[in-house]
Amino acid sequence: MAVRILIADDDAAIRRLLRRLLESHMEWNVCADACDGNEAIAKASELNPDIVVLDLAMPHCNGLQAAREIARVLPDVPMLLLTVQEVSRELTKEAVHAGFRGAVSKNTGSEVPDVFTAVFEYSKLMATWTLNYCNSYDNDWSVMFQGDQGTMLLNTAGYKIWAEPWLKNPTPVKEMAAPIPIEPHIQNFMDCVKSRQQPNAPVEVGASAVSAPHLANVAFHSDRRAKLSADGSKVS
Repeated sequence: MAVRILIADDDAAIRRLLRRLLESHMEWNVCADACDGNEAIAKASELNPDIVVLDLAMPHCNGLQAAREIARVLPDVPMLLLTVQEVSRELTKEAVHAGFRGAVSKNTGSEVPDVFTAVFEYSKLMATWTLNYCNSYDNDWSVMFQGDQGTMLLNTAGYKIWAEPWLKNPTPVKEMAAPIPIEPHIQNFMDCVKSRQQPNAPVEVGASAVSAPHLANVAFHSDRRAKLSADGSKVS
Protein backbone atom coordinates (compact mmCIF):
# COMPACT_ATOMS: atom_id res chain seq x y z
CA MET A 1 0.00 0.00 0.00
CA ALA A 2 1.36 3.42 -1.01
CA VAL A 3 2.63 5.85 1.64
CA ARG A 4 0.33 8.90 1.51
CA ILE A 5 2.21 12.21 1.84
CA LEU A 6 0.83 15.71 2.38
CA ILE A 7 3.13 18.54 1.28
CA ALA A 8 2.80 22.23 2.13
CA ASP A 9 4.79 25.10 0.61
CA ASP A 10 3.73 28.59 -0.47
CA ASP A 11 5.79 28.29 -3.68
CA ALA A 12 3.82 26.45 -6.40
CA ALA A 13 7.01 25.52 -8.27
CA ILE A 14 8.45 23.91 -5.13
CA ARG A 15 5.22 21.98 -4.58
CA ARG A 16 5.36 20.62 -8.14
CA LEU A 17 9.03 19.72 -7.74
CA LEU A 18 8.40 17.97 -4.41
CA ARG A 19 5.52 16.02 -5.90
CA ARG A 20 7.69 14.94 -8.84
CA LEU A 21 10.58 13.89 -6.60
CA LEU A 22 8.42 12.04 -4.08
CA GLU A 23 6.25 10.26 -6.62
CA SER A 24 9.34 9.02 -8.46
CA HIS A 25 9.30 6.38 -5.70
CA MET A 26 6.89 3.61 -6.62
CA GLU A 27 5.37 3.29 -3.14
CA TRP A 28 5.04 7.02 -2.34
CA ASN A 29 1.98 9.07 -3.24
CA VAL A 30 1.31 12.77 -2.65
CA CYS A 31 -2.31 12.68 -1.48
CA ALA A 32 -2.63 16.48 -1.38
CA ASP A 33 -0.71 19.75 -1.26
CA ALA A 34 -1.28 23.03 0.56
CA CYS A 35 -0.10 26.61 -0.01
CA ASP A 36 -0.02 27.70 3.65
CA GLY A 37 -0.17 26.35 7.19
CA ASN A 38 -3.92 26.77 7.63
CA GLU A 39 -4.64 24.74 4.51
CA ALA A 40 -2.14 22.10 5.63
CA ILE A 41 -3.93 21.76 8.99
CA ALA A 42 -7.31 21.39 7.29
CA LYS A 43 -6.12 18.81 4.77
CA ALA A 44 -4.19 16.83 7.38
CA SER A 45 -7.33 16.61 9.53
CA GLU A 46 -9.44 15.61 6.53
CA LEU A 47 -7.10 13.10 4.87
CA ASN A 48 -5.09 11.67 7.81
CA PRO A 49 -1.88 11.24 5.70
CA ASP A 50 0.97 8.91 6.62
CA ILE A 51 3.58 11.72 6.46
CA VAL A 52 3.36 15.53 6.43
CA VAL A 53 6.09 17.71 4.84
CA LEU A 54 5.86 21.39 5.85
CA ASP A 55 7.79 24.43 4.67
CA LEU A 56 8.91 26.71 7.50
CA ALA A 57 8.18 30.17 6.04
CA MET A 58 4.56 30.14 4.87
CA PRO A 59 2.10 33.04 5.10
CA HIS A 60 -0.81 33.24 7.57
CA CYS A 61 0.40 30.20 9.51
CA ASN A 62 4.03 29.05 9.30
CA GLY A 63 5.35 25.50 9.42
CA LEU A 64 6.03 25.47 13.15
CA GLN A 65 2.55 26.77 13.98
CA ALA A 66 0.91 24.30 11.60
CA ALA A 67 2.95 21.42 13.01
CA ARG A 68 1.81 22.12 16.58
CA GLU A 69 -1.84 21.94 15.55
CA ILE A 70 -1.36 18.84 13.36
CA ALA A 71 0.56 17.11 16.16
CA ARG A 72 -2.33 17.87 18.53
CA VAL A 73 -4.93 16.34 16.17
CA LEU A 74 -2.75 13.57 14.68
CA PRO A 75 -0.03 12.83 17.26
CA ASP A 76 1.19 9.66 15.54
CA VAL A 77 1.76 11.20 12.08
CA PRO A 78 5.47 11.93 11.43
CA MET A 79 6.29 15.38 10.08
CA LEU A 80 9.33 16.74 8.20
CA LEU A 81 10.30 20.42 8.17
CA LEU A 82 11.66 22.06 5.00
CA THR A 83 13.51 25.37 5.17
CA VAL A 84 15.83 27.61 3.16
CA GLN A 85 17.66 28.36 6.40
CA GLU A 86 20.59 26.39 7.75
CA VAL A 87 19.26 23.73 10.10
CA SER A 88 20.85 25.08 13.29
CA ARG A 89 20.62 23.61 16.78
CA GLU A 90 18.10 26.29 17.73
CA LEU A 91 15.87 25.53 14.74
CA THR A 92 16.16 21.79 15.34
CA LYS A 93 15.09 22.30 18.96
CA GLU A 94 12.09 24.41 17.90
CA ALA A 95 11.13 21.84 15.25
CA VAL A 96 11.23 18.94 17.72
CA HIS A 97 9.11 20.88 20.22
CA ALA A 98 6.58 21.58 17.46
CA GLY A 99 6.29 17.87 16.69
CA PHE A 100 8.66 17.38 13.76
CA ARG A 101 10.70 14.18 13.46
CA GLY A 102 13.35 15.91 11.31
CA ALA A 103 14.36 19.04 9.40
CA VAL A 104 15.96 19.41 5.95
CA SER A 105 17.46 22.51 4.35
CA LYS A 106 16.37 23.17 0.76
CA ASN A 107 19.95 24.26 0.10
CA THR A 108 21.33 20.84 1.02
CA GLY A 109 21.94 18.51 -1.90
CA SER A 110 20.34 19.18 -5.27
CA GLU A 111 16.81 20.27 -5.99
CA VAL A 112 17.51 19.94 -9.69
CA PRO A 113 19.86 17.65 -11.65
CA ASP A 114 23.58 18.44 -11.76
CA VAL A 115 23.44 18.32 -15.55
CA PHE A 116 20.88 20.53 -17.29
CA THR A 117 19.90 19.64 -20.85
CA ALA A 118 17.29 21.40 -22.96
CA VAL A 119 16.26 21.04 -26.61
CA PHE A 120 15.19 24.13 -28.53
CA GLU A 121 13.29 23.82 -31.81
CA TYR A 122 13.51 26.49 -34.49
CA SER A 123 12.04 26.57 -38.00
CA LYS A 124 15.23 25.34 -39.69
CA LEU A 125 17.34 23.83 -36.93
CA MET A 126 17.39 22.25 -33.50
CA ALA A 127 19.69 23.32 -30.64
CA THR A 128 20.64 21.25 -27.60
CA TRP A 129 21.99 23.19 -24.61
CA THR A 130 23.84 21.40 -21.80
CA LEU A 131 25.17 22.87 -18.56
CA ASN A 132 27.25 20.63 -16.33
CA TYR A 133 27.81 21.52 -12.65
CA CYS A 134 29.33 18.24 -11.46
CA ASN A 135 32.61 18.28 -13.41
CA SER A 136 34.49 20.07 -16.20
CA TYR A 137 33.74 17.61 -19.03
CA ASP A 138 33.12 19.34 -22.36
CA ASN A 139 34.24 22.65 -20.83
CA ASP A 140 31.34 22.80 -18.35
CA TRP A 141 28.70 23.78 -20.89
CA SER A 142 27.94 23.43 -24.59
CA VAL A 143 25.36 24.38 -27.19
CA MET A 144 24.89 22.11 -30.20
CA PHE A 145 23.07 23.44 -33.29
CA GLN A 146 21.83 20.75 -35.67
CA GLY A 147 20.36 21.38 -39.11
CA ASP A 148 19.98 19.37 -42.30
CA GLN A 149 23.31 20.71 -43.65
CA GLY A 150 25.50 20.31 -40.62
CA THR A 151 26.19 20.52 -36.90
CA MET A 152 27.86 23.25 -34.88
CA LEU A 153 29.20 22.71 -31.35
CA LEU A 154 29.86 25.80 -29.24
CA ASN A 155 31.48 25.72 -25.79
CA THR A 156 33.99 27.54 -23.61
CA ALA A 157 36.89 26.43 -25.82
CA GLY A 158 35.43 27.80 -29.07
CA TYR A 159 33.37 26.17 -31.82
CA LYS A 160 33.47 23.37 -34.40
CA ILE A 161 31.33 22.76 -37.48
CA TRP A 162 30.73 19.41 -39.17
CA ALA A 163 29.09 19.02 -42.58
CA GLU A 164 26.39 16.46 -43.35
CA PRO A 165 26.47 13.53 -43.69
CA TRP A 166 28.56 13.25 -40.56
CA LEU A 167 29.70 9.67 -41.20
CA LYS A 168 31.40 10.83 -44.37
CA ASN A 169 32.70 14.04 -42.82
CA PRO A 170 33.94 13.20 -39.29
CA THR A 171 36.54 15.99 -39.42
CA PRO A 172 35.24 19.51 -38.71
CA VAL A 173 35.05 21.68 -41.85
CA LYS A 174 35.64 24.71 -39.68
CA GLU A 175 36.75 25.28 -36.11
CA MET A 176 38.05 28.10 -33.98
CA ALA A 177 39.71 28.06 -30.58
CA ALA A 178 38.13 31.06 -28.91
CA PRO A 179 38.08 30.73 -25.13
CA ILE A 180 35.68 33.11 -23.42
CA PRO A 181 37.79 36.04 -22.15
CA ILE A 182 36.51 36.19 -18.58
CA GLU A 183 39.23 38.53 -17.26
CA PRO A 184 38.93 41.11 -20.11
CA HIS A 185 35.14 40.98 -19.72
CA ILE A 186 35.37 41.81 -16.00
CA GLN A 187 37.97 44.49 -16.68
CA ASN A 188 35.71 46.10 -19.30
CA PHE A 189 32.86 46.15 -16.82
CA MET A 190 35.01 47.79 -14.11
CA ASP A 191 36.34 50.37 -16.59
CA CYS A 192 32.80 51.26 -17.62
CA VAL A 193 31.75 51.67 -13.98
CA LYS A 194 34.37 54.42 -13.74
CA SER A 195 33.87 55.99 -17.17
CA ARG A 196 30.06 55.52 -17.35
CA GLN A 197 30.52 54.28 -20.93
CA GLN A 198 28.45 51.46 -22.41
CA PRO A 199 30.11 48.06 -21.75
CA ASN A 200 30.84 45.58 -24.53
CA ALA A 201 28.05 43.37 -23.20
CA PRO A 202 25.24 45.58 -21.84
CA VAL A 203 22.35 44.29 -19.75
CA GLU A 204 20.18 43.72 -22.83
CA VAL A 205 22.80 41.38 -24.35
CA GLY A 206 23.12 39.49 -21.07
CA ALA A 207 19.35 39.11 -20.75
CA SER A 208 19.12 37.85 -24.32
CA ALA A 209 21.97 35.39 -23.74
CA VAL A 210 20.21 33.72 -20.82
CA SER A 211 16.68 33.77 -22.27
CA ALA A 212 17.03 30.22 -23.60
CA PRO A 213 18.12 28.71 -20.24
CA HIS A 214 15.32 30.63 -18.51
CA LEU A 215 12.83 29.21 -21.01
CA ALA A 216 14.15 25.72 -20.29
CA ASN A 217 13.73 26.38 -16.57
CA VAL A 218 10.09 27.39 -17.11
CA ALA A 219 9.48 24.19 -19.08
CA PHE A 220 11.19 22.07 -16.40
CA HIS A 221 9.27 23.50 -13.44
CA SER A 222 5.90 23.59 -15.21
CA ASP A 223 6.45 20.10 -16.66
CA ARG A 224 5.41 21.17 -20.15
CA ARG A 225 6.72 22.45 -23.45
CA ALA A 226 7.39 26.21 -23.35
CA LYS A 227 7.29 28.64 -26.28
CA LEU A 228 8.90 32.09 -26.38
CA SER A 229 7.15 34.84 -28.35
CA ALA A 230 8.94 36.42 -31.33
CA ASP A 231 9.77 39.58 -29.37
CA GLY A 232 11.01 37.53 -26.41
CA SER A 233 8.55 39.09 -23.96
CA LYS A 234 6.05 36.29 -23.33
CA VAL A 235 6.16 32.56 -22.57
CA SER A 236 3.25 30.29 -23.45
